[in-house]
This record gives sequence, structure tokens and C-alpha cells, in this order.
Amino acid sequence: MTASRQPPAPDSDLESTPRPAMPRALLVMRGPFLGKIIEIPDAGMIIGRSDECDLIVGTARDGTSRRHARVYQKNGTMRIKDLGSTNGLFLNGRGCRRGKLKTGDRIEIGHTLIKALSDVDEIEFHSKLYDMAIHDPLTGLFNRSHLREAAPSKSKARMSAILFDIDSFKTINDTHGHPAGNTVLLEVARLIRGSMPETVLSFRYGGDEFLILLPGTTIEYAVVMAERFRRKVEAHDFRHAGTSIPVTVSIGVAETDGVGKRLEGLILAADEALYTAKDDGRNRVRHGTGDDRNQTRRLAPFAV
Repeated sequence: MTASRQPPAPDSDLESTPRPAMPRALLVMRGPFLGKIIEIPDAGMIIGRSDECDLIVGTARDGTSRRHARVYQKNGTMRIKDLGSTNGLFLNGRGCRRGKLKTGDRIEIGHTLIKALSDVDEIEFHSKLYDMAIHDPLTGLFNRSHLREAAPSKSKARMSAILFDIDSFKTINDTHGHPAGNTVLLEVARLIRGSMPETVLSFRYGGDEFLILLPGTTIEYAVVMAERFRRKVEAHDFRHAGTSIPVTVSIGVAETDGVGKRLEGLILAADEALYTAKDDGRNRVRHGTGDDRNQTRRLAPFAV
């Protein structure tokens, strides 16, 4: 009597430990880009502090090299390789020159901690959290805390800044109520989106104060854009609950060529120009320079 054959075991029984999915994205868990999700492109990516890297993290001070590590695919697996960094690459707490990446692995580069992810739902969840963290909930513009991350990192890049606030905004709130004030803020944000090029970075900088960064832009161009925006706000019909609300803005503009200059100096110059616009009677544009942190040049307005 022959023994009966048993049916083959299902695939799930053949592998007691299923192979983990290949990472699809990296989550920054410690560092200035906390919470940011970076999807790994098919061509791989370079991580480091150089402007040419796909994921820019760290500083020279915290031990991050300009081109610190590379993440790439090989033979159906995701891998990471140290690119000759000065202070080394660490994978799951151990020094690593090269190795395979799996979901949940932790990568340390300088002070930055990065986690490898593969689950689509987890990636989407963290992406939404990060999006909420960097945007102002009322206007949808970037919030002030995201300024350093969003601003161009190239130290020698020319950049202009437009800083403005709403004239007598407290009076608007006191006269028409805070819901009316929120309506005005929302409409101003909408006008920014409709008036400025897509390349600008727009922030709700304070309560009724807004900042627009224009990378690669001269002050002449920025002043023209600011004046056009000022006129558009002045002509716009702001309404709340059927009531028309007159709104104007005062604007300060500054520029820096970026050579050895800091973002704080640029914003300080724009802020000083904004105060000059207020002192000169509001509802106007004034401009200065971000190349001298202690002084704002008061120049005649450009022809528009």
C-alpha cells in the first residue's frame, strides 16, 4: 500500500520570515527637516550638506560632509554607501561603509537621523503630518517656522525679499470683528498666489505680516512686483457679511547678492524698509539692501 501524497504547503508556509519590502522613502526623524518625507527615486539619491545633493541635511559643524552618502538600488535591493565622509555613516547605530537597507533601518549622518520606510500608508501619513507642520492653517501659506528650511541654501545666491503688513489691521478687527479680519487675511493670501510667480516662497510671517522670498531676483524686479501687488490690494473689493472693507498694505523690499550675507540681514533690511513705508504715510513701497545689516538705504521709488 503506497502512502498518499500530501498536497504542497501554501507559499505562506514555505517562508516563515517573509522578505521585508524594499524601502520607498526616507523619513527625517531628527534634524532641521524633522518629519520630512523624501521618496527615493529610481536613479537613487545623494545625501549631504551640498546644494547639489538630493537630500540636503546637516552642517559642517555637526560632521556632515558635502556628499556624505548615496542610496541606490542594486539587484532588487536598496543599498546605502558612504561616499568618503569625514565623520562616517552609521546604520542602526553601527559604523557602515556600505550595506543593504530594509524597512525600519535608521541612518545617522552627523546629527541627522533618518528612517527607511516602505509602507505606502505610513509614508502618506507622515507626508500629511509634515505638510500640516509647515503651513499656516488659516492662509495655507508657509509658516514662519519653515522659513529656514524653505529658503534657498546656496550661500552665494542673489535673492530679494518683500515684507508687508496690512495697514491698521487692528482697526479692521475692532470695527468689523475677528472673522472679518480672517477673511481679509485669506483674501490677501489668495492675492499673493494670483500675483506672484510660482518660483516665489510665500510665508505668513506674523499675525498680519507676510514675507515673500524671490530667489535669483534683483531688487528692481522685486520693487515692480511689490508695487503691482500694492495696487492690486488697494483696488480689491474685500467683503465680509456683505460689508465692504477698505484694505491697503505697506511694503518693504530688500535684496542681497548672498556673498557672505545671512537671511536675517535680508529680512532685517526689508523690515526697516517696511517701517519707512509706514513712517512715510502707509500704502506705499520702500526698499533697502540686505548687504548691510545695520543700515537701510532710503532710495527714491523705482518707476513702475
